[in-house]
Amino acid sequence: MAFAETKISHREWRKLFKKRRRKAIRQKAALERCRIESEAEERKRACPEYQALLAEKEQQEQIAAEREELERALRNAIWLEDERKAQVLFAQQRQKVEAKEREEQAKRDELRKQYEESERKLAQAKEERLQQQEQMRRMLHERHIKMQEFAATGVEDYLTELRTVHNTRPETENCKFFLRTGACRHGYRCSGNHPTPGASQECSCSISAHEWKILCQKTTACGVPEPDCVADSSVRTF
Repeated sequence: MAFAETKISHREWRKLFKKRRRKAIRQKAALERCRIESEAEERKRACPEYQALLAEKEQQEQIAAEREELERALRNAIWLEDERKAQVLFAQQRQKVEAKEREEQAKRDELRKQYEESERKLAQAKEERLQQQEQMRRMLHERHIKMQEFAATGVEDYLTELRTVHNTRPETENCKFFLRTGACRHGYRCSGNHPTPGASQECSCSISAHEWKILCQKTTACGVPEPDCVADSSVRTF
């Protein structure tokens, strides 16, 4: 299929022709301008003053580059120094914190040792107190049995032992309240000494008033006339 020829008017043809001519003129002017600039550049390069100017400019650029490199190196050195100081300061602070932690740990260890020592002493004192209480209970039980045997048999061998003064805590001072009143609300748990005779006006062991009546009927072990005997009174604790 053949394409139909496009016909343009004379006006459009002139318009297109002028456009192409202007383009050619611009291209020619550009080429001429490039030629003139290249010739001028060649003349400049051939000129000693221009060569000196280029050398000076290159030298200035080199100096500026070296200065920038020095400034960069200086900033880097300053940053490294600041980093070193920061690391040293951090290490010192860490050492202080570790020293403080060690000191606090040592204090805690010392407090724990003191607490354990106090607990050990308390446990030891409690054990000794329990042993003393057990020993006192055994002694009172033996005295009670001997008192019952003496009240039942009247054997004189028991009388001397029953008249012996017994101390609850011989190594400590006497309980002032017990010495003044003959009784103590703490009993054998008292930290003071309770000197008690085996047989006296004041019942000083776990012997009932009925047993003291039997004792008073068999002998004058209490050493108190019958009207003044306190065997009927309540038993006092020590």
